[in-house]
Amino acid sequence: MADTYTNIVLAVSIALQLTAAVLALRLARKSGKGWHAWALISAALALMASRRIVTLTGFFLPEDALTIPGPLAETIALVIAALMLGGVLLIPRILGALREKAVAVDASLEKLRASEEELKAQARQKAAVAKQGQSALAGAEPSALMDDAVAAIAETLAVEYCKVLELLPDGQALLLRAGVGWKKGLVGQTTVGAGTDSQAGHTLLSSNPVIVADLRRETRFSGPPLLRDHNVVSGLSVIIQGRERPFGVLGAHTSKRRRFTRDDVNFLQAVANLLAQTIERKRAETVLRRSESSLADAQRIAHLGNWD
Repeated sequence: MADTYTNIVLAVSIALQLTAAVLALRLARKSGKGWHAWALISAALALMASRRIVTLTGFFLPEDALTIPGPLAETIALVIAALMLGGVLLIPRILGALREKAVAVDASLEKLRASEEELKAQARQKAAVAKQGQSALAGAEPSALMDDAVAAIAETLAVEYCKVLELLPDGQALLLRAGVGWKKGLVGQTTVGAGTDSQAGHTLLSSNPVIVADLRRETRFSGPPLLRDHNVVSGLSVIIQGRERPFGVLGAHTSKRRRFTRDDVNFLQAVANLLAQTIERKRAETVLRRSESSLADAQRIAHLGNWD
């Protein structure tokens, strides 16, 4: 009866060990880096070899030598083989769960990094707006403020090109009044059409910020030569609003594909509003000086008339 039990346990043990070895081999091939699977294979082969060595050496030991009874030894081998098989079956699930957790941790870290970068970008934008606001309050000339603004925008948004386009009196074109990144000699000379075929013109007509993800695939307008000649791909533009009519357009552009955020829009619009306030203040001062000059002339004429 013991021999029958031993043989059955031996057969089941060997079957389990072989099954564990085969599954471990498949796991190793599937994972590509299955060191754990190769370790299980080695353990299975070592267990089978050790058990067979014990069995064989039993034939050469004296009858009175201390040995583990056959049924007990094979039962121990069977339990170990079952544990090996269970380990091989559970390892993929354990590794899968660990991979999912690792992916979730990576996603959380990436989200935290993105949030940190977003906060840093917001801080830089607020600092740039505050600096421009201080210059405006200090009475900076509109032309000087425009030059400082385009430089600050290009640095803050990390774009190659920035521009201030002034709407000309006829309303048909916009003059490149200030800018950075453009070819030499264009600032103060180049004009852009104010129609719907340009981003600036579309911005004026839409009265809303305009974001261009890829000018090459843009369907709302074709883009003026100024942008195409500089290989502009992505861009953002807002209106510099005046009291009676728009002064022009403030734009930022890059030759690489770029996703502009709502914070970027708000930043550019804030700078545009500061420019608009400075321009309106300068216009009001000019009108006031002219009025005062006219009044002084009228008073002089009246005074001379009194002498007559």
